Amino acid sequence: MPGRRLTRRGFLRTSGMATAALVGSSIVEIPTLLASPPPYQRKDVGGLAASDPILTGYAKAIRAMRALAVDDPLSWAYQAAIHGTTLSCSYTSWNTCEHGTYFFLSWHRMYLWYFERIIRKMAGDPNWTLPFWNWESTSERTLPAPFRTPADPSNDLFASNRGFGWNDGTSSLASSTVDTSAAMPETLFTNFSSSLEGTPHGAVHVSIGGWMGSVPTAAQDPIFWLHHCNIDRLWNAWLAQGGGRVDPLGDATWKNTKFTFFDENGTQVQLTGCDILRAQDQLGYNYEGEPAQVNFYCSKIVKPPIWILKEILKLPPPPDPGPGPDPTPWEINVGEVREQLAKLARTKGTDLRLELSEVVADKQPTAYLEVYIGLPKSAAPEPKSPHYVGNIALFGHGIREEKPHGKFHPASFSFPITRALEATFQRDPRARTLSALFVPRGPLREGKPAPTPLGARLHIGAASLSLREHRTE
Repeated sequence: MPGRRLTRRGFLRTSGMATAALVGSSIVEIPTLLASPPPYQRKDVGGLAASDPILTGYAKAIRAMRALAVDDPLSWAYQAAIHGTTLSCSYTSWNTCEHGTYFFLSWHRMYLWYFERIIRKMAGDPNWTLPFWNWESTSERTLPAPFRTPADPSNDLFASNRGFGWNDGTSSLASSTVDTSAAMPETLFTNFSSSLEGTPHGAVHVSIGGWMGSVPTAAQDPIFWLHHCNIDRLWNAWLAQGGGRVDPLGDATWKNTKFTFFDENGTQVQLTGCDILRAQDQLGYNYEGEPAQVNFYCSKIVKPPIWILKEILKLPPPPDPGPGPDPTPWEINVGEVREQLAKLARTKGTDLRLELSEVVADKQPTAYLEVYIGLPKSAAPEPKSPHYVGNIALFGHGIREEKPHGKFHPASFSFPITRALEATFQRDPRARTLSALFVPRGPLREGKPAPTPLGARLHIGAASLSLREHRTE
């Protein structure tokens, strides 16, 4: 790796020092020893040949980890079970993934970092780094070829348990699956994290299906780690936009809660939010092609923007979508607030929202729902339409049959609908009814949309139309 040349002995000595610094850490800043010599760089898998040491090293490490006993913290089974497992036995840190909470990004960053260190050791390559799957690029919407070719057990990056068409290259991610246009404009961390967790994170999981399509099995697929690397990269990219974007440094629980993992020596270790704020400075890595990382410190609290949500109209819950492939229509009567909505939709900078809460599925859906507001009945649902407002993508929370932590969290979604309402009232200024549509969506088949059943019964318990405003103090 350019700029970083370590001997294996030097790598193990440095990583051992890092582990000693991290064990039992709380809000004390980690020494910057991991950032010198220059940081590791995580590469875009789309630019790697199958023979690249990053991919061959990954395969070598997976093979070695699969040969270890399930109770060995360095084994493939143990590391996957930290995220979730269907195994009846239980060991330290199993089933501890964070979904549906504001720990989603920080927990997964910790998880990836220790996993990367384990792979580095098992591959015998002190320069090894996790690559990321940049599915935002239109050239990377199919599963990376080294993960599906050859499609047999000789390929340690291959997993037979994936959805239809993924391993032969005929399935690909739809544009709405990887859409970050709702998440990235958010300026409040919790809003950004929640939006990103749904789409693209959850939408990619359910689109690939198989092991990836369910929390208890997802981390068994080698592509899981590349998917989450890209999510971690987007956290950095979000902060780099500025505009008041900060991590929740005023929240003691987010900063100080300890999570338990295992390092490359099998030693139990703990990290907190304060330990992983600065990926390059504290953890020693950056991403290929990313802007300069933003450095926040727990000792320096930056106030985030304050948003208030004003309910305009409480709505009756929509009809239950699913489980079939047909779109579910929902007629919303807005007669009593039509003039107010029409005026707000024309006002520059207005943030009108459709709020859906108490969202519950009886089991893990096999598709996500594209949501359209005001789409003309003669128009085909298309994410490029101004009437497309986002997705309902459930993965890890809101699913009754999956309670890996012994608790259940209904999901909630907030959709920006100003543009959709503006287009609706331009077409029909006297409209008193908004037509909403929930469209099940899965992977593209040979580049084209295909009928996709939701695969679960979904219930939305509460809905409202609201106005979100920035409050200045």
